[in-house]
Amino acid sequence: MACYIRNGKVFFQDKKLSSTLMNKGSYGQTHSGGPMTLDLIEAAYLLENGRIDVKKSRSGPVADLRHILEMGMAQDEGFMDRYIVYRDLRNRGMVTIRAGNSGFSVYKRGDRPGSGKPDSWYQVYRETDSVSIKGLWMEALTRDHIRLRSVSAIVDGDWDLTYYDIEVESQVFPAKGTGIEDPGYVVEEKERTAIPEGGSILWGDGREDPHARGFMGTEMGECLLLSNEEDGKLFAGESDDKHLKDIVYRDLSERGWYIRTGFKYGAHFRIYTSTPDSSHSSLLVHCIPEGEHMTWEEISRCVRLCHSVNKRMIFALIPEGVSDPHHEPGKVAYLSIEWFKP
Repeated sequence: MACYIRNGKVFFQDKKLSSTLMNKGSYGQTHSGGPMTLDLIEAAYLLENGRIDVKKSRSGPVADLRHILEMGMAQDEGFMDRYIVYRDLRNRGMVTIRAGNSGFSVYKRGDRPGSGKPDSWYQVYRETDSVSIKGLWMEALTRDHIRLRSVSAIVDGDWDLTYYDIEVESQVFPAKGTGIEDPGYVVEEKERTAIPEGGSILWGDGREDPHARGFMGTEMGECLLLSNEEDGKLFAGESDDKHLKDIVYRDLSERGWYIRTGFKYGAHFRIYTSTPDSSHSSLLVHCIPEGEHMTWEEISRCVRLCHSVNKRMIFALIPEGVSDPHHEPGKVAYLSIEWFKP
């Protein structure tokens, strides 16, 4: 027998086999003056694929896959979730190394430790797990600093896998917006009629500039109907209190995007990267209050809808208490969640 279990790990007796697994597949860990060891996820994968035999102890009976999996689950309730992800990535030819309690460092196909650097960080979740959008953003920002792709691997009730790219705004938005040189419009208050439930009506020549240059509002005969956010941009002062939607709208507008409501897609805004009369919107933005959590089932609904209409789902938030040189306190942060296939 080549391997045996001790203290929750699998130890090797066969130096030639351990060297082969380490050098060709980047399995296991070496120890000064001692044998190579595998963690139980690695051992289960190699045992399932018939590449090793394992004994329950150095001189004990043979251990089967059931024994290894049950040991793993006794140590870690999320063991099966992590094993399913590890197994899938290894089957796809990607060197996958356990990192932290529930994550993996993953290399591009053809790369491995010693010949390349990890390409991605995969975090494992169940479909019913609730996650903080701020937490996902902070994790993606941290990984972006060290040029690691941040991926969430979701295990559903049928033990199928869905993978999501998690990206911060520097990875999502182009460097420039639509090229609007002057986003400000001069509209006199006398040309405005407030609508009691929100928004306003513009009359006269004042309505022409925002509509023609900024694609704001909806024409209705001789007047222009403005949304609540459009009205706030044109008439609210900088010191006025704003809701999160107003702050995000203003931030997106200052970046030079054309913005319309995203209600028909279940989001707050849809974004055009060129003029709306010459293109389709490519981004949907939904505002998330600080500290709000969502289950992966909820996130999946949003992302799936976006994917079906050829758009990208972006969550906007204002993270509090974050000290990071790449993010100015109090500013809007953006997080993209997009389905992909490894």
